[in-house]
Amino acid sequence: MRKGLVRATLALALAAAPLSAQDGPARSTERQSPLEWLTREVATQPRPRPTVEQDRLRSYFGAVEEQPLPGLTTDALGLLPSRITGLPVTLWGDAPAGIIATLLRNIKNTGVPASRHLFNRILLAEARPPQGPPGLVLGVRIERLLDTGALDAAEAMLNRAEQPDLQVTELAFDIGVLTGRDDRVCSTLLNQTELAPNVESQIWCAARLGRWHEAAFLYRIATALEEIDPIRADHLAWFLDPEMFETGFELDVPEALTPLDFALREAIGQPRPPGTLPLAYLDGDLSGNRTLRARIEAAEALVQRGDLPPPVLFATYRRARPAASGGLWGRSGAVQDLDDALRIGSVEEIIAAVEAVDEAFAPLGLRQAAAREFAVQLADLPADAPNPTLAAWFLLDNKPGQARDWMRDEELTLIEALSIAILEQRRIPPPAIAPRTDRERRALAAYSAFAAPEPPGADLSDPRQLVADEQVGEAILRALRVLDAGTEIEFGDLHAVLAALAPIQPEIARRIAIETLWLTAPL
Repeated sequence: MRKGLVRATLALALAAAPLSAQDGPARSTERQSPLEWLTREVATQPRPRPTVEQDRLRSYFGAVEEQPLPGLTTDALGLLPSRITGLPVTLWGDAPAGIIATLLRNIKNTGVPASRHLFNRILLAEARPPQGPPGLVLGVRIERLLDTGALDAAEAMLNRAEQPDLQVTELAFDIGVLTGRDDRVCSTLLNQTELAPNVESQIWCAARLGRWHEAAFLYRIATALEEIDPIRADHLAWFLDPEMFETGFELDVPEALTPLDFALREAIGQPRPPGTLPLAYLDGDLSGNRTLRARIEAAEALVQRGDLPPPVLFATYRRARPAASGGLWGRSGAVQDLDDALRIGSVEEIIAAVEAVDEAFAPLGLRQAAAREFAVQLADLPADAPNPTLAAWFLLDNKPGQARDWMRDEELTLIEALSIAILEQRRIPPPAIAPRTDRERRALAAYSAFAAPEPPGADLSDPRQLVADEQVGEAILRALRVLDAGTEIEFGDLHAVLAALAPIQPEIARRIAIETLWLTAPL
C-alpha cells in the first residue's frame, strides 16, 4: 500500500514540477545545495559494451538462435534449439512449473565443468513451457544465467520477451546496470513508472539518460519520504553530485549488494567489498579499462564457477608478460612458458612446461581448461616415455588413444583402464581385484553406469525413473543437484546420475565421469 502511495506521490510531484526542475536550472543568485540546483551539465557517455576476445556463446555452443517456438508463452523462449542441445522440446514433460522453478533455484552449480556446462545448456534450451503460471520458469532461468555470469545470454533471453512486466523489467534493469546497456530499459521504466522496481532505479535511469534535474528531484522526494536506505542514499547522492564528498572518502557497503549498488560503487570509484563477488558482477572486468590483474581474476572465477569458455581465460593470460611472480601471475607465466616451449623448445622442455602448468592449475580445478587449450598442439608430441600428466590431459580432452600412448606399456591401472573404456564406449572384463581406494570405487561406479547400469528403485524422484517416465528436464535438474558434490560425489550417487544422463546426454555424461576422476587428482 505504502509503495503504491509513494509511486503516486512521485508521479504527481514530477507532473507538478516546474519546467526549471525537469528541463534545466532557473536563473538566480541565491546559493542552493548541489542536489537542489544542478547548474552544471554532467557529460554522460554510455559505458562501452563489454567485449572479449571471442564470442562466448558462439565459441562454446555453435550458432545461437533467438527464436521463440510459435504459439507458446514466454516460458518457451530459448537460445539453443533442440538440434544443438540434444534436448527434446518436451523437456519439462508434465512437471508443474513450481517444481521446475524450485529445482532450478536449488542447484548450487558447484560440480565439475561438464555438469556446469549441462546446467547452462538447460538454461538456454528451447522447449515447451511447463504447466503453471506463465513466465515463472523463464524468470528463474534468467536469474540463474545471471548467477553463472552469463549476462549476454540472459539479456538475449529477455530481449525475446513479448510483453514487459515488473519481473522482466527488474531483470532487464539488473542486467543493464551491470553491462552499461541500460538505455532501453531505462526509457521503459521512466515512461511506464509502474514497471520500475523501486525509486532508486528511476533516479539512476533519469541520470543515465541525461535527465539530471529530474533525477535530483526524484532523490529529494524519495529521501524526504524515507523510501531509500540511508547507505544507498549516500551512494546516489555521490553519483548525482560528486562534489558533496571528499576525495578518498569511503562509504559503507550496503548489507545486500544489489546490481545497482555495485554499479553505483563502480561509477563513483568506491573500493570493492572484500570476499567473493557474484559472477554477474565480474562480466565487465573482462574488457574495458580494467587492469590485467582484474581481468585474469574475473576470467579465472568465471571458468572455475561458471561456464566461460577456456579460450577466453587463456587469451587473458597471454595479454602481457606477468607483472610479478606467484599466484595468478605464476599461472600466466606458466602458460606463456608453455607457449614458448611449443614454439621453439625440445620435447623435454615441452613436457616440463606442461607439468608446470598442471601443478599450478590442478589445485584450482583448472586442469580440464588447460587440457582443452593445449591438447591439439600436444597431439604430435612423440610419446617416448610414460607421462601421467599428458595422459590425464588427453583423457580430459576426450582423446583416449593419445592418452593410452602416454600410459605405461605394461598393464594399465584400474582407473586408467576404466577411463579409456568409458571414452571408447566399450566393455572390459571386470577387475580381478576389488577397488581399494575411493577414486577406484568412483571409477568402477562410473564405468558400470554406462556398461551395466542398475535399474531405478521405487523412488519416483530417482533421475533414472524420471527419464523412463519421459520427465527429462526434471531428471537432469535432480541429477545436477547431486552432481554439486563435484569430485567428492558418493559412488552410488555417481552411478545413478550417470546412468540417468547416459541415454539423453551421452557425451556430457562421459565428460562428467572423466572429470570426476581426473580434474584435481594427484598424478
